[in-house]
Amino acid sequence: MAVERENIETLMRWLADGSPARSAHAGADALVEKLAAVVFGGEWAWPDRADQADVYRDRMRDWFTGDSGHEDQFTELTAPDADPGMFIDWFLPVVVEREGREVRDAAGQPEDGERETGWANPNFDGTPGTEFYRADEATGEYLYASREAGPDWAAYDERRYLEPARDDSYGLDCRYDRRDGVYEWYDEASGTWEDQAWADEYTARGDDGTGNAADRSEAVWDDNWRMFYRLDLDGVYQYADARSPGDQPSGCGDVWLTAEQAQQRVIPVHLIPGWHGLQGESWARDWYALPDGAGGYRYLHSPGRTPDAGEDGWSQVPPAPPLELTSEQEEVIASMGFTLDEAAEAIEAFTQALSAWGVPEA
Repeated sequence: MAVERENIETLMRWLADGSPARSAHAGADALVEKLAAVVFGGEWAWPDRADQADVYRDRMRDWFTGDSGHEDQFTELTAPDADPGMFIDWFLPVVVEREGREVRDAAGQPEDGERETGWANPNFDGTPGTEFYRADEATGEYLYASREAGPDWAAYDERRYLEPARDDSYGLDCRYDRRDGVYEWYDEASGTWEDQAWADEYTARGDDGTGNAADRSEAVWDDNWRMFYRLDLDGVYQYADARSPGDQPSGCGDVWLTAEQAQQRVIPVHLIPGWHGLQGESWARDWYALPDGAGGYRYLHSPGRTPDAGEDGWSQVPPAPPLELTSEQEEVIASMGFTLDEAAEAIEAFTQALSAWGVPEA
């Protein structure tokens, strides 16, 4: 079944700049770029060139020469009433695999050992290791990595959640959500993952089969929350900051919080999930974050003490250090005890942190 003009017109309508289908599907922009490179002669605006539909039809037919199976499927999936999402999910891996094969053939390289590359993830939500994505050539599934060239590509859920583990105190399996910085608990009855409040209620009513409240346990360090935790007399977890927040060797603080209180407290910015690298940056000291209730944070610079949640001055985005330093600023940096190179690295790290999920646009 040969590709017809109508198929190309459907494809162009789906992938036109600003179209609903292009905006809704993560792989649409990549497909536009790939087709421009391997089929349409580098014409990057091809979806908006309606006058060239016949030319593009002929080029697509040429590209499918000797591959009637994929051509038949292309024709079926670009029918007027077809689903653009289903088409994009199918066709992008086909184009990627074909392009890779052609590049390897041209270079005389074997397929084994070829490092896969991906594209910047337009739907990056802050999950570590999902900054770039590619389509698996064999399955069509999207895989993710922290770098364009991988090499450790993995499915989204593998990136977002740590491997589930049994929590003997609660009698439940739990997993850590690396994006949201929370624990989820598995309800075997419903087959679903539930939040901390559900787990606390579960253990409080003795559904774990023990029927008894637990003894208060010793404080233990949690590397994910960067807090100490213990079981209270009702068998429910409590949390306490280290005396120097985020610093286990400083010891356990005296104020114990419920899980909900722990997630709503004022924290140094280096305790925001994904921002832990800021702990050693001197210029990031005295900056605090307050959850805004919508998945983001507000910020306050408070030298010398931890601010209260109700204080005035909380802003949507903390000011980043200047990217271009004046001579006066260079002198200040030198007087603070680190080099200009170290300052440049700190500025870059903070700029990247500000672009992470959960930080509102300025």
